[in-house]
Amino acid sequence: MEGISSKALTFGDPENKKNKFQNQEFDDVFDIDYYEFKYREHDPQIGRFIQIDPLANKYPYNSTYAFSENKVINGIELEGLEVVQVAGTFDWMTGFLGGEFSLGFAFDKSGVHIYGSTGVRIGFGEMMGFGGIATYYPNMPSTAELEGFGWDAGVSGGFLGYFGAGVAHSNGYYGYSVTAGFGLGVQSYVGGTITGVSKTLLTWKELRVIMQLSTAADALSELKSEAIGILDKAIAFHNEQITSFKNQIAELDKTIDGLKKEEYSESQQKKIMKAAEKINNYGQILDILVSDIKSIQDYKKKIIDFRF
Repeated sequence: MEGISSKALTFGDPENKKNKFQNQEFDDVFDIDYYEFKYREHDPQIGRFIQIDPLANKYPYNSTYAFSENKVINGIELEGLEVVQVAGTFDWMTGFLGGEFSLGFAFDKSGVHIYGSTGVRIGFGEMMGFGGIATYYPNMPSTAELEGFGWDAGVSGGFLGYFGAGVAHSNGYYGYSVTAGFGLGVQSYVGGTITGVSKTLLTWKELRVIMQLSTAADALSELKSEAIGILDKAIAFHNEQITSFKNQIAELDKTIDGLKKEEYSESQQKKIMKAAEKINNYGQILDILVSDIKSIQDYKKKIIDFRF
């Protein structure tokens, strides 16, 4: 971080160099220089969040990126609470009895978790499907609230491809779900569920670092491809030069053969010597070009074999 803000951060040499403004963690990994609030990241150099406020729809008069409604002296930032589940799911219904099983990821303010859920349903219809389900809990503070018993209800159906929508409930929090996948039939249901959730698999900071490393790897891969392309062009150019010099040497050989058939003279000998000298020079250039190609090919192989 450059300028006044970087000096302000070191003023007084605070003991805790991570938790600073509003006691939020300052992330300087890879020179990101953001404050990690619970649900968004704050750029202190512009005084704005870099993500939209999760509660933006409740405050239409306020900027979606503003910090504490621009009251930085007497304001504490308020942010929304939410949990999102994304999983693969298998569900079925035959007559009045059915069930479901889901396994996937759950996201909250702390990061990414693995979760599994199964349940028994009662309802009406004939249905069997395999696909994906996403459930959004707008007010749930953490994935810990998914643990244990809950219930869900909804409708789904289709021919080959199916779609559905429903509502879920766990520990006092309501969520809204959508499903889509491959299946056949129609069902409406209500049922009980039991869910287990792992500890944090990846924090948002760790996930961001992984994404940055992935981006860097993509950039290096692109650079690698460009370097190989440049080397291929260099090899092609050298081969063109080799062909050109070989053709010139062949023409000089013909010239020497023709001169040798002429009557001996001092002028004739000078022309032969001059042509032979050119052949010798072109031969040395050919040796250099061949050596260069070998070096370029060796360098190209090292680039191709390089692994990130």
